[in-house]
Amino acid sequence: IKTRRGSKRKNKKKRKNNKIHDSIIKEILDDKEEFKDYMEKFHNVKIEEEKLELQNKEYRTRFGLRSKYIDVLYKIQGEETFIIFEHQSTVDYVMSERMGDYCLAVVGSRRRYMVRSKNRIAPLVYPIVLSTAKKPWDATRTIKQDEGNLYKLPVQKYPEYEVTDINDYKVEFLINLR
Repeated sequence: IKTRRGSKRKNKKKRKNNKIHDSIIKEILDDKEEFKDYMEKFHNVKIEEEKLELQNKEYRTRFGLRSKYIDVLYKIQGEETFIIFEHQSTVDYVMSERMGDYCLAVVGSRRRYMVRSKNRIAPLVYPIVLSTAKKPWDATRTIKQDEGNLYKLPVQKYPEYEVTDINDYKVEFLINLR
C-alpha cells in the first residue's frame, strides 16, 4: 500500500511540474517576438512579427461537447496560413491523430469565410510539436504512418507535423539562445 500511495504522489507531482513547465512555454510563445525567433531558429521560417496574429485556441470536438485547446495558434495576417504549436513534455503516441483533429478544427473554423471568399481555398495549416521529453521523439508524425501496416486499402494522406526535439540540440546551443 505504501508504494502505491508513494507512486500516486510522485505521479501527481510529476503532472503538476509538467503543467507548470507547459504553461511557461505557452506563455513565452504567446509573445509574437519569441514565436518569430523560435520559427527562425528551429524551423528556418522567417515571419514578420507584425503579421503574426494570436488566435483563439479553443475548439469543440465534432462528436461531443467537450472543448479542447491548442497550446498556441497563430494566423499570418493577410494570408490563410495558420501555425499550430503544441508542447509535449512526454512522447504522445497519438499525436498524429490529435494534430489531424487540430488541423481540421482550424479548417472548419474558416469554412464560412471560404464560402464567401472568391478563391475558396482552404487554409494552409502548419502543425509543430516541441518535445521536451526525456527520451527522443519516436511517435509517428502522420496517421498515414500509423495505419500503413494495418489495412489493405490505399493509405490516406493526413497532415504531417514538425517536431523540435530538444534532444537533437547540444546544451550549449540551447543555453546561448535568448
